[in-house]
Amino acid sequence: MGLLTYRLLLRLLPKAFRARNATEMQEVAEALLAERSGWARVTTLIGLYVDVLAASVTERIARRRRSRLARSESGGPRRLRGSGLRGLISGVLQDVRFSIRALRRRVGFATVTTLVLALGIGATTTIFTIVNGVLLEPLPYESPEEIGILWHAFGEHTGQDLPLVNPQDVWDYRAWSTELADLTYGSGREWVVGERQDVRIMHVGRVEAGFFEFFGYAAALGRTILPSDDLPESPPVAVLSHPTWVDRFGGDPSVMGRFIKIRGEEHRIIGILPREFRIDLPSESRFLGNAEIWIPARVDPDYDGTRLYTIYTAFARLAPDATFASAQDELDEMTRRIRRTDPGLAELRARIVPLKDDVVKAVEPLLLLLFAAVGLMLVVACANAANLLLGRGHTRGWELAMRTALGAGRRRVFFLVLTESLLLAGAAGVLGAASAVVGIRVVGLLGADSLPLTHAISFDGDVFLFTIGVSLLAAILAGLVPAARATPGHSAAVLAGSRGSGPDRGSARLRSALVVMEVVITVVLLVGAGLLMRSFRATQSVDPGYATSGSMTFRLALSPEVFPDGQARRSYFMDLRRQLESLPQVRSVAAVSQLPLAGQGYQGDYAVDEETRRNWGSLSSDGRWISPGYFETMGATLLAGREFVPADLADDRRVIIIDDRLAELAFPGVPLTSVVGRRIQTSRSISPEPRHFHEVVGVVRHMNLHSLTEPGLEQMYAPLSFSGWFRGGDHFSVVVRSEGRLDGLARALRGEVPATGPGVALQDLEPFSDAVARASASARISFVLMVLFGATALALATIGLYGVLGYTVRQRTKEIGIRIALGQDRDEVRALVMRQGLRLVAFSTLAGLVAAALVADRASFILYGVSPIDPLTYVLATFGLVVTAVAACWLPARRAMRVQPVQALSVE
Repeated sequence: MGLLTYRLLLRLLPKAFRARNATEMQEVAEALLAERSGWARVTTLIGLYVDVLAASVTERIARRRRSRLARSESGGPRRLRGSGLRGLISGVLQDVRFSIRALRRRVGFATVTTLVLALGIGATTTIFTIVNGVLLEPLPYESPEEIGILWHAFGEHTGQDLPLVNPQDVWDYRAWSTELADLTYGSGREWVVGERQDVRIMHVGRVEAGFFEFFGYAAALGRTILPSDDLPESPPVAVLSHPTWVDRFGGDPSVMGRFIKIRGEEHRIIGILPREFRIDLPSESRFLGNAEIWIPARVDPDYDGTRLYTIYTAFARLAPDATFASAQDELDEMTRRIRRTDPGLAELRARIVPLKDDVVKAVEPLLLLLFAAVGLMLVVACANAANLLLGRGHTRGWELAMRTALGAGRRRVFFLVLTESLLLAGAAGVLGAASAVVGIRVVGLLGADSLPLTHAISFDGDVFLFTIGVSLLAAILAGLVPAARATPGHSAAVLAGSRGSGPDRGSARLRSALVVMEVVITVVLLVGAGLLMRSFRATQSVDPGYATSGSMTFRLALSPEVFPDGQARRSYFMDLRRQLESLPQVRSVAAVSQLPLAGQGYQGDYAVDEETRRNWGSLSSDGRWISPGYFETMGATLLAGREFVPADLADDRRVIIIDDRLAELAFPGVPLTSVVGRRIQTSRSISPEPRHFHEVVGVVRHMNLHSLTEPGLEQMYAPLSFSGWFRGGDHFSVVVRSEGRLDGLARALRGEVPATGPGVALQDLEPFSDAVARASASARISFVLMVLFGATALALATIGLYGVLGYTVRQRTKEIGIRIALGQDRDEVRALVMRQGLRLVAFSTLAGLVAAALVADRASFILYGVSPIDPLTYVLATFGLVVTAVAACWLPARRAMRVQPVQALSVE
């Protein structure tokens, strides 16, 4: 049985080998099997077959070598490949097979080079994915390049340079314009939706008929708003967004025709919007947003109020052959016409801006800067890979020289070496694409939701093609120089020497030049990371005028059926305040119409003298409605007067608290204590009636309401009377100042607030510090990414410097051995190597500092609280680079110092 198995295995050997050696193999096998039994026979057969198989392979290799030698002696290598396309494909496949075999023999080299390139490709792909989604992808509308957004400005001190208009403006533009094919407008409010136990605060959009069709959308179910729905006397109807339909109604189609209560008024559901519908707006937009429910605006066409009442955002679509420039010229003429008819709009200016440009304008410079930074990091990675390939090129120089000597042409050798870099870059591209998918999620955790158009950020076909392109670019950048060094001219120089000859000076100069480039770019990235780090710390240490930690915030929705008037809501809040303040970890409780950093809020006009009274709208301020104790709870500073008291919450009270900036503007030169008791007109009227004025009872230090770093407009605070939507009528925010840990306070609040009665809903419970973190998300993203890019570039530059010096030491081993044999001190040898590396670092660091200063000056727009030429940042970046450079130089220098003369002189 054993002999039969052996014979079957022999059938797998090459036929020629088996025919020549069959008799001998049979005799040896029979003799060995006759002497053994059991497991010994099995092991004997296995060993015998392995020996025969090895002999077969050895004979085949020898036969191929003899064949190649015969072809070379007969006049050079024979062209075995076909011509044309078939020959090209055959040559490429042959190069690929050879490169794969070569890389398998050098697994360590292949792994390191692939990882180095994958770092650059992955980081570049991650940032490009964001850039593509935010900057390059068109808005998801019909002909989005034709859509513009209208901005109105009313003067320097009004604060009104916003994408807000009055419906009358839209009606006039629609009637007069020939450059604009269509216009539409919309606004929005956060209102209480539902009844009794099922209430919540929801964003309700108010739009005119045709709003959704303007953007190219129809209802996914039912219909949208018709002109007959958009009349003041029309029955209330509502269109649900797709997320609201799914979350609140479970995606049930039978919801059509049902009624939903909005601020206590029944609205019949007439349609469901498509899943993909959304409105993308600039950050300055105040009222319109991605609403959860949409209702008709129902603006009275006969409305004859002031055009200064601007709460609508308007969009315009260009007419055929029109441009934004021609539309702007026409808009200027139309606003001049409006100014002539209304003296109160003497400073009105209007402009039309492409919607996509307006949406991304705040983040475009930052994203382009990050893309440039990651591009530099890719260059560093490619330079590092090129250094590795140059080092490998020297080790295989004899092989390439022999190929050239045997007749391989310049192009053949060039593409053979380039194929190897293409394979490495291809593997790096796969790793880079996978790391980009992870990187996008990491950026999301850092706060990418603060960026506009985040819904468009995805690893799609465009990103995939970009990954392929950047992988090819990396292969060319990393492999071009090593491939060029493998030309016949260079090979002749190799053959002229010996395999153990001294250093290749041309290759050494190239590798040194690559290291210089790496260090220069690394210095730029390190300085950029340092500046952004100091800028981010400055934003975190700025005093916005209130405490940014130590408090919990939440919003309350009150059912209009359970709490029908201001008195009922005031009573509820005062009871809730006493209940919460009785908790041991609570220091104080207050309410506000809108929290700081919660978006654009109410903006109101005021007057302080006859001139501003006549030119109503020339002065504007941010407005908030607050409860007693609000400034104490928020950690704000009251500079003069008093806070509100419970008696001020009555509807007929006409008192306000202003900030110090408004006090200085309204009453210049007057001490703050004397400002208390003065009156400010808060509603438009020529007659000086008391109901149009508010008495100043306090002055508070200015608070940054919309941004941690930008002061914004002057501020005016009125008592939260709980009577109208702008006075915290049926929903408001609550601030709870804590004495202890916030997690325990959150559990207590979740248990206490719903227990206060029916018709109450608690939403958005979170520490106020979370809102502060969201406000600084963009700065945090840029800071973290730039630090990662800088650290990666520093690591790659260190590896490159170490590789160059290590290569130099290996090539100069014989020279170093002779120096030591002739009596040179080993410490001098170490210093010689260290000087060589540090000279490279010193020169490239100086060049990098100059380049960093130029780049930082151009990018100063993203810095806050730090100069582009910050000495500390430049010193720290230089120090960090020098320390790592010394470490990179030390190991090769130490190796050179330990060279033994006898071993060095024996190197051939």
